[in-house]
Amino acid sequence: MNYVGEGQEGFRLEEQVANARSSSADFSIENKELGEAILACLEQIHPKHSEIFKMKTLQGYDNEVICNEMRITSSNLWVIIHRARKALASCLDSSWFKT
Repeated sequence: MNYVGEGQEGFRLEEQVANARSSSADFSIENKELGEAILACLEQIHPKHSEIFKMKTLQGYDNEVICNEMRITSSNLWVIIHRARKALASCLDSSWFKT
C-alpha cells in the first residue's frame, strides 16, 4: 500500500512493519498494534484477495507459486494485490490512522 503526502514520496505499508529484531521497545509495541490492525483488516476484505495478499506479502511466496496455486495469471495476481492494498488502506484509514 502506498501513502503519499504533499511533497513526499510514497511509502509502502509493508515496509513500515518493524524488523522482528528491532531494539526499540516503543517501535515494537506500535508495530505489534499495526500488525494486529492489518490482520483484522485482512479478515474484512474479500477472502481470495486476503489469501493472495498474505501469500505474497506475509509468507513471501514467489509470484509463479501463487499463480499456480491459486490458478490465476500473473496479470490477475497484480490486480488482486492492488485491490487488496486499496481495501486494506481504506480499512486502516478508518481504524488505525484515524485522528
